[in-house]
Amino acid sequence: MKYIIGITTVNRYPKRNYLKTTLKSLYLSGVFDRSDVRVVVSDSGSQNGLLHVCDYTKEYYMFWDMLEILYSKEKISANANRAKLLKHCVHTGAEFVIYMQDDVVVRPDFLTHVNSFITKYPEAIMWAFYASYVEVLHCAERGEDKWIYPHEKYYGSVCHALRAQHAWGYACELKRADRREESCGGDILLARWLKKCFPTRKIYASCPCYVQHIGEDSILSESHGFRKNQSFDKYFGESLKIIEN
Repeated sequence: MKYIIGITTVNRYPKRNYLKTTLKSLYLSGVFDRSDVRVVVSDSGSQNGLLHVCDYTKEYYMFWDMLEILYSKEKISANANRAKLLKHCVHTGAEFVIYMQDDVVVRPDFLTHVNSFITKYPEAIMWAFYASYVEVLHCAERGEDKWIYPHEKYYGSVCHALRAQHAWGYACELKRADRREESCGGDILLARWLKKCFPTRKIYASCPCYVQHIGEDSILSESHGFRKNQSFDKYFGESLKIIEN
């Protein structure tokens, strides 16, 4: 198996949840029709978190058996949940681990584009498929398909891919931070870890992004809503309305 997609989820109730939108987006993009990928969802064990995941079984019966669900009996931190998910993904034997948040939609033929990007730029230490920076738009307008994402600017790990061995190292870093009860987010920890361990290796962001962040409860919403650097209209158009209906 070449790829495994790992999604961390948290119950935002009484605020809006997006997991079913993300899963349906993956379904419509053809991910569940492929034999070279698996999808794992890891719940943080938040209040009613178990129901938060299980409520989708009836709605998405057509591909529910293709999902693997990791439950948490007790509430765990976001960093601990991501570490648990990444380690599980590595143990599956996949070559690449694609981490994804539970409040995104992906472009059509998502995995085809991911595979082409990774194959074209194998020298990267990480491939990011969402980067909330206007530079992404500028690169796309010039016909460039990648932006070199500076370690010090890395923020908002909405969707990225790592080789399995590097995903394991990152998971260990997340676990150490959780034991220290460090409040630093997983994206900042990832940037620091990559810079410390691989200072000369590059992060490549796809231009335009292959993923659109839709969560309203994030600072990322403020940037992508105004900058429109994700080329959302070009690649998704009215598809978000279709997905959510």
